[in-house]
Amino acid sequence: MNRKLFCRGLRRSMLVILLSLICFASYSQTEADSLKARINQLEQQLKIKQDSIDLRQRFVQDSIIRVREKFVKDSILHRKQILDSLTFLQRELPPLFEAINWTTREDIISNADKIAIIGDSVLGDYVYHKLPLGMSDPYNPWKGSLGLNDKHFRYNIDKKTKKINTIQAPLLNMSFNYANQGMLLVMQEAYVIQNNAGKYYKIPFDSIFYDRNKRIVKIKRYIQLYKLVNSNQKGDFMCTSLTQVKQYQYGANNQMIHYELVKFCDRFNS
Repeated sequence: MNRKLFCRGLRRSMLVILLSLICFASYSQTEADSLKARINQLEQQLKIKQDSIDLRQRFVQDSIIRVREKFVKDSILHRKQILDSLTFLQRELPPLFEAINWTTREDIISNADKIAIIGDSVLGDYVYHKLPLGMSDPYNPWKGSLGLNDKHFRYNIDKKTKKINTIQAPLLNMSFNYANQGMLLVMQEAYVIQNNAGKYYKIPFDSIFYDRNKRIVKIKRYIQLYKLVNSNQKGDFMCTSLTQVKQYQYGANNQMIHYELVKFCDRFNS
């Protein structure tokens, strides 16, 4: 009897232990699954954070690259604009300097050196060679120059015509108007105050005529006279005087073969 009771108690104990092991195993599996899920979640969060960091790094790198590219493009564009401007001046300034020299001076300009572009950033000097007419000239160099990189040298371009309409430099102050499809250049010089035979406000202006080969064939020099008010102000218009006429002829080799200069007396002198 006691043995049967013992066996029954043993079986019950084994059953309890077996159920406990089963419950423990089930609990352990649940904990393992939960831990694994947690680890996967953390890994996913870390991956998301890393992806975000990588994305930000790529954005920063792309931004730096774009800034560098823009800087390089702007730099190239700026240098191109400077070079285009210098090339424009290299082409447009010599005919104007030729007109100024032939008009305001009695020297004949035989030829001029091409204006150099120095370092793709500045212009070299305008250098011209002249045929002097005076007896003292052989003792002086037959060459003249104008510094174009001087801070006092200034010019302005008409936005509509894309032509130079003013030039200012030491002892030089001119404005220009173009007519007849480039066959006529009207040049106005700086005003002066006349003190002899009365006081007047004088504006010299000149008409430079070209042939089809863009050679100067005639120059007419005029002076517009105005009354002088308040010591140095322009008053009412008085008259226009023709002061000089210059004419040129060229041979087959494009060399000058004839030069004529006619000067007119001042209307205030006998």
